[in-house]
Amino acid sequence: MSRREAPKAAKRVAPALVQSGEFLDANILLPQYLRAVFLDLAAAGVIRVHWTSEILVEVRRNLVSQRKVFGLSDAAAD
Repeated sequence: MSRREAPKAAKRVAPALVQSGEFLDANILLPQYLRAVFLDLAAAGVIRVHWTSEILVEVRRNLVSQRKVFGLSDAAAD
């Protein structure tokens, strides 16, 4: 990719983030690094984010069921 093509590609990506439906699914909320990126973008006013109670239930279920990865008990996940 030439240097001239790179800015065009970047311009196509940014609007997609802003217009992407604005819901953060469990696969975005669960890994800390992705959650941090999206919540920082929201704090900066770049995007607005929402999640449903069903998504939070899925996050909790994954935190508990993948205890070897996340190390959380039922109480800690709550």
